[in-house]
Amino acid sequence: MRGNFEVENSAYPVAALPDGNGRYFVTCMIGLDRLHDAPIHHEAASEIARRTNDLHRKSRETGWRGHGLSPEVLTYAKTRVDMYQASLIE
Repeated sequence: MRGNFEVENSAYPVAALPDGNGRYFVTCMIGLDRLHDAPIHHEAASEIARRTNDLHRKSRETGWRGHGLSPEVLTYAKTRVDMYQASLIE
């Protein structure tokens, strides 16, 4: 129970977790929710997780007290993953 509270209020709730095949998922550790369906390269997942955590900290400082990531932070993370995946197709 305490671990769940600590993750919920952590400044680093988003992580790049491996899929077991050398690729990674950007994952919200509060609910262990993957923020995208297809795995991506470690460098991209780590950078997106780092920036998402930066935005999460700022949202907490400016008043976000809801469960999990704020809608704006969640949208940012998903958009960045989509942009990265689209760049691989082009």
